[in-house]
Amino acid sequence: MKAKRLLALGLAGITAFSLAACGGGSGGESTGSGDSAAQSGAAQSLATGESTTAEAAAPNTVKSDETLVVSMASEPSNLWAAGSGQSDNQGQTIQNCISDRLVVYDRETKEVKPSLATEWEWLDDRRIQFTLRDDAIMHDGTPLAAEDVLYTIKIATENSASNDTGRYFDYAASEVVDDRTVIVATNITAPDFLSMLAESNFGIVCEADVEAAGGVEEAVKNPVIGVGKYNFKEWVNGQYILLERNEDYWDDSYVGYYKEIRFTFTNDAATREMAVESGDAGIALEIPVNIAATFVGNDAVQTHIYAYDQVTHLFFNCRDGACADKSVRQAIEAALDINVLNQVATMGYGEISNGWFMPGGTYYVDAYDGAERVQDTEKAKQLLEEAGYGGGLTIKTIVQQNQVPIMTVIQEQLRLAGITLEIATLDTAQYVTDAMAGNYDIILTGSATETRKPTMFTFSQKGTYENCIGGPKITTDEIADKITQMVETSDVEEAKKLGEEIIRTFREECWCVDLYTEHKAVVMQPDMAGFKTLERGYVDISSLYVPQ
Repeated sequence: MKAKRLLALGLAGITAFSLAACGGGSGGESTGSGDSAAQSGAAQSLATGESTTAEAAAPNTVKSDETLVVSMASEPSNLWAAGSGQSDNQGQTIQNCISDRLVVYDRETKEVKPSLATEWEWLDDRRIQFTLRDDAIMHDGTPLAAEDVLYTIKIATENSASNDTGRYFDYAASEVVDDRTVIVATNITAPDFLSMLAESNFGIVCEADVEAAGGVEEAVKNPVIGVGKYNFKEWVNGQYILLERNEDYWDDSYVGYYKEIRFTFTNDAATREMAVESGDAGIALEIPVNIAATFVGNDAVQTHIYAYDQVTHLFFNCRDGACADKSVRQAIEAALDINVLNQVATMGYGEISNGWFMPGGTYYVDAYDGAERVQDTEKAKQLLEEAGYGGGLTIKTIVQQNQVPIMTVIQEQLRLAGITLEIATLDTAQYVTDAMAGNYDIILTGSATETRKPTMFTFSQKGTYENCIGGPKITTDEIADKITQMVETSDVEEAKKLGEEIIRTFREECWCVDLYTEHKAVVMQPDMAGFKTLERGYVDISSLYVPQ
């Protein structure tokens, strides 16, 4: 069976290479049509993110003594985003298991629902008053209190003021009303701010727990600090992170099937899948879609290829280096074959996005006005000549392991235009550090566009926007003001109009290249149920179980 899987992986790699090699030439039409055998029958049913097991819809009612092994692509940089000032996909996936937020977001109904807060009301445009539940117990044994919420905001504004976890709180205006009532204030007006508070990095923690863990710097690696479905137990650097079921969890409607969850780290996707197939792991995350497609139909694993509300963009370092020149940015865009990139990255599950937002979404704008986007290598060469790089240009990018296949295709497409792309593959911690510092010329990352929360755009700061994945970026006062207006308005039609003006400016200035709708993939044991996703396509590990 393993030999068969390796052969399939080899064929997938050959397919990716041949697609890159036969992409459209000078002004030519790409041969990557987006059609794929992977879109047939069973594979198409997996693209929705719904589990294919009949038991998936039923809530778990059984506690077992089993340990779930989760195979991740890399080790997280930390497990407490607000305290560290950094967040990454791996850390957020784990943090969702160990820390509850004030509210949760129902991805099916698009509604914000109660969690640690039982109810809330807007006092004005920038203040929300929350009523807290009285049955949630923190790690130190004390009930959740309004002071815990205020402390969490304090830490976020002190340690994460330069990123989205702490950027938008107004700590000075937030206040404790009584032990069960707290006012959370923001420094902006944002009707959709509640949906942001539902994300994994806004978990509520207890000051006494943080101090017991050794202070903020220690707690980011030893987060016995809040309340969640699972408790943090151990982190053995380079080997695993271990969680244990919270037997005193406040929500009686939730039953955690697994007694322990062990997260391990293996950067090779094929090895992660084989661990599931052999029974050494229950689920493997972050499987590239082109590889996951080779497992569809394999009865030894359950494959999920699913869309989520995010569009992949190629971002430029618009402040430093060659990409500060608009002509260079336009040359890079002209050199890309978008259809091939979509085919390689999503195996045709994805859809080309001709704008910042999800195609078909409320705010989607086709910035190309229906014009076909084709690779034009000669145009790219001409633009480079005009920018003073007629003799060639070398730029650099940084990636994590799961981005290597698609970035390798981009590398080949740029080479045809005379651009040498140097690819640095980094572990999670170094990737986040370098991405936030702008240590690259181009970077491939996505933007979630589900709601008009403050993080909808990464061009919202006047001047240079630092400390975010995909920064630094240059914007203008006019665009920054329009973004603010779009986030602030409650009028959807006004928001649509502002969104169109913003997106057309992005296109004219070539501040980024819009690519395709993102898809993720996982493989897991065939008898497992409870698969569901969170923000940015993270898998809710705490919901998985084996039907009895």
